[in-house]
Amino acid sequence: MGVDRADGPRSGADLVSRIRAGDRRAEEELVGRYGRGVAIIIRREVRQAAAAADLTQETLRIALEKIRRGDLREPEKLSGFICGLARNLAIGHHRRSSREESLTGVEAVRPPR
Repeated sequence: MGVDRADGPRSGADLVSRIRAGDRRAEEELVGRYGRGVAIIIRREVRQAAAAADLTQETLRIALEKIRRGDLREPEKLSGFICGLARNLAIGHHRRSSREESLTGVEAVRPPR
C-alpha cells in the first residue's frame, strides 16, 4: 500500500482533506491507491474470489464514509486505517463463514423429528 509521507505530492493527510472537502477525484485516487493492497489483505483470509471482491469494495466504501464523516482522527495514518479496516472485515467474514459451517454440520447430524 502507499506510504503516507507529509512531503509527498499527495500525502494521506492531503487525500483525507480533499475527500472531506467533497473532491470526488480524491475519492477515485484513494480507490486507485489502496484498492490493490486491500484486495491482497482480504485474499489472505478469504479464499472465495467473489466474497473477496465484495469485501474489497465494502472496505473502500466504509473507508470513504468514515473519512467523509470525519471519523478518521489521524489523517496522516490513512494507510494503517485502511489496512486495519480490511483486516477486520476479512476476519469478520472468516468468523461468519466458520459459524455457518458449524451450524450446517450440527443440522446435518440432528436426528429427524
